[in-house]
Amino acid sequence: MAKRGEGRLQRSVFPWLGHNDPFKEKHSAAAPRHRLLTVEEVVTEHGVPLTELRQFLDDEEKASEAFASLPFTLFFVVAYAVMVIVHDEAIVIRSVEDSLSFDIIDNANYAFHTDSDVIGHKELADVDDSAEFWAWTTLGLFPIIFVQ
Repeated sequence: MAKRGEGRLQRSVFPWLGHNDPFKEKHSAAAPRHRLLTVEEVVTEHGVPLTELRQFLDDEEKASEAFASLPFTLFFVVAYAVMVIVHDEAIVIRSVEDSLSFDIIDNANYAFHTDSDVIGHKELADVDDSAEFWAWTTLGLFPIIFVQ
């Protein structure tokens, strides 16, 4: 059993109903734009213009073609990802990048004690101003990059 208002749409949803109605139905208090109609009422009493029907069928055909091409698109995306991983050795490259960033971030220390040139107690995260940046660069970063 259908509930009240279920399956009913406002008359204004159907643009061909109204002033240019082929049945010359005028807007009046008896047929306001907000009146609810069922799809069956629209089809049987007013009909559907051929241009609207063709547009609907064309849109449905395009949507089904797009949906039918989806498996091929997904296949090509997966194939591309596999080829990139296999040919570029992404795992090895990622490991090297991680080791370099770890070495620069954690091992490029500066701010050495005056009695020891071996242990610095500050790292990249402790840089606050330009003087500390240049101290980190000359005392921490360059010795790691240019090993002598």
